[in-house]
Amino acid sequence: MPEKDVEKLIACLDVRVDSGQSRVWIFQANPDRFDVLKAVSCEELEEDVWLVTRYQKQIHAGDVGLRWMA
Repeated sequence: MPEKDVEKLIACLDVRVDSGQSRVWIFQANPDRFDVLKAVSCEELEEDVWLVTRYQKQIHAGDVGLRWMA
């Protein structure tokens, strides 16, 4: 994705979060249990699916998700 497009996307997400339209969630991925780098580099991947064990009822479509590899 070109840098200009990334900047526009970030600006849009900032507006949604600052206005309260979206929440931000951090998803931790343990590389011992899941190959995160391989998954995010897969060109065939059209949708990310992550197991959520907490806050299932608070996470909604349109929220912002960040991946953290730890």
